[in-house]
Amino acid sequence: MNQTYKELREDALATLLAQPDVYLLIEKVTSVLREEQLLLSNFYINNLSGKRSEFINGSIIPISLSALQEEVCLMLGRLLDEFITDISTNFLVFNTMVAFGRNCYQPNISFYRKDKIFSIETLPVLPPPNLVVEVLGPSTQLSNRIIKFIDYQAHKVEEYWIVDPQNHTIEQYHLVEGEYVLILKSSQGFVESFVINGFKIPVVAIFSEAENLKALQNLL
Repeated sequence: MNQTYKELREDALATLLAQPDVYLLIEKVTSVLREEQLLLSNFYINNLSGKRSEFINGSIIPISLSALQEEVCLMLGRLLDEFITDISTNFLVFNTMVAFGRNCYQPNISFYRKDKIFSIETLPVLPPPNLVVEVLGPSTQLSNRIIKFIDYQAHKVEEYWIVDPQNHTIEQYHLVEGEYVLILKSSQGFVESFVINGFKIPVVAIFSEAENLKALQNLL
């Protein structure tokens, strides 16, 4: 996936630079992005009340979580919340606006280490986190697997989990030399975080209430 995107990006750049009117094209792109930034500024102001929507490539996309998504977020969040006891060095947030340059997302779960906590306290919109978890829904396959994948990688989010509640699988990506490497894609075994030291849970604990309670006991 990464290699294909890199090749497409290089081809697109080469095609652009080959045009004799490249400066005019760049001016047009710059103008469009400038207008987008104004829309993004208004989006921030209008969404500070807690409305659930994201700003993606110039468009406002409403967010609605299914009951299944909510359940999976709750079970994983419960495990993370129990494990992360020292809030002076770690910071865990749910469904909170995060700025990524051109776009603004509301990841299901965001985790920040101490090095980013100091800049968080004064911001209404958070900076890119160290770890992002997105739980797939019927309408989020494209944004989570392509658009956000590229954006999170570009903004150096160290670890990215894509959780599929329908198929009971988790995909774990780790940033290595600026690119995401797939570490795990499974419905079995354990997932162990690179960013949250010592956090290791059975994959099934994200999808089963009984297994979630067992894993929770092991964290106590």
